[in-house]
Amino acid sequence: MNKTLWSTPDRARCFLIPDDRELPPGDLLLITLTGKRQEVDPAAAAEFEISREEAKTWVQAELKEVLGEVRGKIQGALDEVRRKWEEKAAAPENQEARRSAAETLEGLAAGLERAGSAAAEKLRAAAQGLRREEEAQDDPGAGTEGGGPDGDRS
Repeated sequence: MNKTLWSTPDRARCFLIPDDRELPPGDLLLITLTGKRQEVDPAAAAEFEISREEAKTWVQAELKEVLGEVRGKIQGALDEVRRKWEEKAAAPENQEARRSAAETLEGLAAGLERAGSAAAEKLRAAAQGLRREEEAQDDPGAGTEGGGPDGDRS
């Protein structure tokens, strides 16, 4: 059963009233946190009166429930993004692109090595990083440690 927390404008008195309950009109002004207003019979509202502490506990429980729902929806969205990213990364055309890039880097490294360039080792490390990514795609349990260029340019 859904309920709404109502209070007097000065928040001195709190009432937890079921949403499906309509109280008879009267001279007790009640408001909600969202600004809804109603004037009800004080005697009819009395059975729904709760302490400020009970009101605070109820609001905290409601917020906890809402935040749990939001957390679940965010986690679901993140899981979907992750699933799509993994599908895309595992696509054969992406694996082929990594393979081709690794071969190109290895070829450049070999040419630079013959020319005596220090950049050859950086290219070789980048190629190894791409190879490790490819292996990780083939074996999702394998980690990818190190490897890849360090951003240094020679």
